[in-house]
Amino acid sequence: SPLLAGFNGKFYRKIRPEAPNPIAEEGDTLEPNSPIGIGMRGKKTQWFIRLNRYEYPKGGTVTRFMAPDGVDVAKGETIICYVKKIE
Repeated sequence: SPLLAGFNGKFYRKIRPEAPNPIAEEGDTLEPNSPIGIGMRGKKTQWFIRLNRYEYPKGGTVTRFMAPDGVDVAKGETIICYVKKIE
């Protein structure tokens, strides 16, 4: 199922621009509340985008990222990635 942006701002897959790897990659199986990326509004407000523990109570597997690192996202419109729910 698609994971939509819950905010207007920028989405980052890496914790820092110079970091060698993204926070989560396609194929990763994540626990509920695990970080997927970082949301940023302005230059100082940032937070982890996490796998929603209510929607994915047993976790999920990232099947495909749609949003590249550093892209502008729109609340409820931009698909960040697709996640397959663990039943």
